[in-house]
Amino acid sequence: MVQENHPFTSSITESTNILPKGEVNFIEQHSNWIIKVKCSWGKTWLSINIASRKTDLKSHFLPCKLKQASLLSFLTRSSAFNFYGEKSKYSELLLKSPETRHILASKRSCILLDANSLIYKGSVRKKDTKSLSNIFILIESLHNKIDNLDRVPSV
Repeated sequence: MVQENHPFTSSITESTNILPKGEVNFIEQHSNWIIKVKCSWGKTWLSINIASRKTDLKSHFLPCKLKQASLLSFLTRSSAFNFYGEKSKYSELLLKSPETRHILASKRSCILLDANSLIYKGSVRKKDTKSLSNIFILIESLHNKIDNLDRVPSV
């Protein structure tokens, strides 16, 4: 089954095809999330910063940062992550989620939770539109999981 690219990808790829270096910024609203995207690129790499703010969050996310542990992943031949910050039900969700593992596979990537925002920073090859599209799809999937987690009453 072939899946089309995410709609956010098209405006970025059009710009990268026209300009050898540049930057694209846009803000979109998707369900109860406001998504700010900032992409900049050079000759080979596309740097992506996606800040998703949850508009109906009842309590703020406890600040935390999750990034891939490069050396440990290399040595163990498996996915290993460095976690900084405070544990919460949201950070546990990120740690257990398969989407997180796939998102953090990109170059210099990290996921942060801060106040009422989920922030992704990373890089992909400029010509790799499939990976760029997958990042947006996986971020939306994390949004849905966080929304579902909010719907479940605390015990």
